[in-house]
Amino acid sequence: MGPTGSGKSTFINAIVNKEVALVGHGLSTCTQQIKAHKYVLSQNSEVYPGKTVVLVDTPGFDDTAMHDSTRVFKDVVQWAAEYPKKQETSAGGKNSPGRITGFIYLQDISQKRINNRQNIDFSRLQQLLGEPGSESYSKLFLATFQWPPKPSELTSPSSVVDTTTAAATRGSASQSLIYQQAEDREKELKKKFWKDLVDKGARMVRVEDSVHDPHAVLLEVLRTLGQISSPLNPP
Repeated sequence: MGPTGSGKSTFINAIVNKEVALVGHGLSTCTQQIKAHKYVLSQNSEVYPGKTVVLVDTPGFDDTAMHDSTRVFKDVVQWAAEYPKKQETSAGGKNSPGRITGFIYLQDISQKRINNRQNIDFSRLQQLLGEPGSESYSKLFLATFQWPPKPSELTSPSSVVDTTTAAATRGSASQSLIYQQAEDREKELKKKFWKDLVDKGARMVRVEDSVHDPHAVLLEVLRTLGQISSPLNPP
């Protein structure tokens, strides 16, 4: 879940390692309906090897087609209630109904401002998860996505500085500043905008490597389900 353009479809495609969710590159939203994508974990997976998980791609909460994030939230709640029952029915009652393992909320870390609509969405997230103390909060992962590249180490200045070296140094300094700004936004999210969610049990994770980290976050969600020890550290 998350705002339009936060990278939800990209996140899912990275997990399954192919394009199953349409990624938008324009100003309008791309995902306009809730879509489920089944993914079978590798037999070598650290958790639940060979099991099938369902990755759910939702419209953005500030969807340009739906206009009202309230509708998106209602659709998510309705889908979450109905989908497991439909799966049980389609299997002829042979399989136990699935359950919601976790919620991943994606936030574009390059976004410079949190607008009022997003503040309302954070409040609605709490309504979705229920009362404080509910185990649902432990299933919520607040993932910062679209991180800039980590700054490379600056080389020690030489006695003779040519224009190429000077340009590279300016580029490294600029890259360091951009990364620092992203880290500052992350701290502000934790201390202000996501404080209530984190205090109630939600976890923050970074998705810095857009190719490999989404799968690591999925495994983290599954570890939470099985209360398996985790190597990831919150920011």
